[in-house]
Amino acid sequence: MTNSSTFPQSAEGMPGQFFEPDTLQHVCSKCSAAIITDKNTAVARCAFCGSDKFYAARLDDARKPDSVIPFKYGRAEAIEAFFKWCKGGRFSPIGFVKDSNVEKLTGLYVPFCLYDCDTDMDFTANASTVSYITTGGRKNNHTTKTSSFYELIRKRKLHWENIPVNDLSRIDETIIESIEPYDFSEIERFDMKHLAGCYAAKSDLPPELLEKKMKEKFNKHLAIYFQSLIDKYTFVTNVADKSVHQKTESHNVLLPLWILNYKYWGKTYTFAMNGQTGRTAGNPPVSILKLILLGLILLPVIVTICGIIGGLIMGGFVG
Repeated sequence: MTNSSTFPQSAEGMPGQFFEPDTLQHVCSKCSAAIITDKNTAVARCAFCGSDKFYAARLDDARKPDSVIPFKYGRAEAIEAFFKWCKGGRFSPIGFVKDSNVEKLTGLYVPFCLYDCDTDMDFTANASTVSYITTGGRKNNHTTKTSSFYELIRKRKLHWENIPVNDLSRIDETIIESIEPYDFSEIERFDMKHLAGCYAAKSDLPPELLEKKMKEKFNKHLAIYFQSLIDKYTFVTNVADKSVHQKTESHNVLLPLWILNYKYWGKTYTFAMNGQTGRTAGNPPVSILKLILLGLILLPVIVTICGIIGGLIMGGFVG
């Protein structure tokens, strides 16, 4: 699909107030991730790399988010969901389900920008439908193929609300999309009470990258909507998109997430759970050792079964 959707200059919402002076920022000494807490909450370990080494830094360039969706699922429920997700660690490395690793499961408020947008949708394309009609009897049937061709024009005005764009570079976008959607009917205005005993990751995307992600997100939603309008056609070609997104507005929100990162054979595996809906995502690591042991256990069984089948086949030939 050729996509030429354009965005005018974003009409950003008014920035929120700065955090209170006693709000703390803890920066991981290993990966430089920044975690924001209230003055009474200590950070035990980094949610992204597992390090327990932090240093304090000034929090003079961060503004309060406009709103938040509070956690509905606590630690006990997140741990239960984790074991269900990895099937109790049946095929996972032993270290993956050890208490010392599960303790790293962290409840984290992730910064997002919520975008509202008006779109002037403008698509053109060529399309065709193909149908087949069979006539005659069982022996003398005849099939007639009929093709119809169309020039498609799809123009209309659309309005989008609360399209979330992750404002944190340290979390895989596919993980975030896998645990969506969030229910924005339960959104609340942010208050420092929401950080009591909780962590909030600090936004780290430059404005131009956030703008790029916003465009990609809206174009993705627009392409899905366009596809829903052309499902009845057999073939669609030469798609041209001249849509324009207007009056883009945004505000900042914190969304709840449970996250656990685990490194195995040089690769990082992530478990993520939506802290509001309980939806989980990620791919658990598979233990190479357990697979080898399973193969050794099953090998004699397979050999025996093959021997029995082979004996039956040869006995049949002899008879």
